[in-house]
Amino acid sequence: MVAATTHAPLTAILIVYEVTQSYDVILPLMFAAVVSTVVARYICRDSVYTFKLTRLGVRMGALSDLTILRRLTPEDIELEKAIIVKRSDSAQRLVELMESDGTSDFVVTDDFGKYCGMVTSADLRDALVYREAIPLLQVSELQRSELPTIGLEETLDLVLDKFSRSDVQALVLLTNSGDISGLITRAKLMKRYQQALSEDAN
Repeated sequence: MVAATTHAPLTAILIVYEVTQSYDVILPLMFAAVVSTVVARYICRDSVYTFKLTRLGVRMGALSDLTILRRLTPEDIELEKAIIVKRSDSAQRLVELMESDGTSDFVVTDDFGKYCGMVTSADLRDALVYREAIPLLQVSELQRSELPTIGLEETLDLVLDKFSRSDVQALVLLTNSGDISGLITRAKLMKRYQQALSEDAN
């Protein structure tokens, strides 16, 4: 029963063995736990822990579900338009763009139009603490050059890994020639992930 409801046969085996302290039950116990888990997963994909979350619309993926993302690329995600600023621009321009367009993440390029970093919403909020100094700053003083970029050929499991290692809400998608295609946001990526899990479940 424990193995079937929790989808955790090893846990069930250890619990019963701790209670009985008998080696004689190990083999039939393993057989019963594995069979019950397989049958339970065939009848219902969710365990007792994830069933209620699924009914609320929250998909909980297992590690094996990452294989789904290996079939998807950035082309399967709706991109956000990249708002581009130059390294030599005044930081005041960022404030104006944020107030007029509601933009929160900016892509920074050099004078030749090549990508060289980002200014994130968190970076700009930190700078606004000293708002009187904003007109004196340049974009190059706020940009983050260490953030990873995303390539067209990458699969979404690699993209998800890059987001997990970065404290940002958006990353830049670059073409093979280094041109800026747009932004992939964490929210759009997770939405596509949830969609892929639902499609696989059906």
